[in-house]
Amino acid sequence: MTGDTMSPANSAGAGPAGPILFFDGGCALCHRTVVWSLRHERRPVVRFAPLQGETFARLDHADKPVGVDSVVMFDNGAIYTHSDATARLMIRMGGVWSVVGRVLVILPRGLRDRAYRYIARNRFEWFGRAKGEFVPPDEKSDRLLP
Repeated sequence: MTGDTMSPANSAGAGPAGPILFFDGGCALCHRTVVWSLRHERRPVVRFAPLQGETFARLDHADKPVGVDSVVMFDNGAIYTHSDATARLMIRMGGVWSVVGRVLVILPRGLRDRAYRYIARNRFEWFGRAKGEFVPPDEKSDRLLP
């Protein structure tokens, strides 16, 4: 990836045209994050799909995580997880969020991922479980993949 400080583990493999953020469909925090992203993006390029859905199941990529415990960002043929996926989402959103994402990647990955895992471990206790399937606002429904 030219010009980015994040580096994917491997860009081998094939997949759908990206970028796609895969999220835990049973997580209320994840649902809120998708809604927040749709509201605050300056560049509407990222699509969203649940990790439990058919889009993720069909993703054919050498680095596709198994037993996922993280959001997964598929972008430019590369897979990003944990804090890298979050930062990549922000970069793709544009505007001030792009700057925030680029600042995040300056921080050591170990520190970022430790914070990410702490929140992920406690997300159900703090935010609860999602009540039903994620339904985006009508005008953004084409951005949600199965």
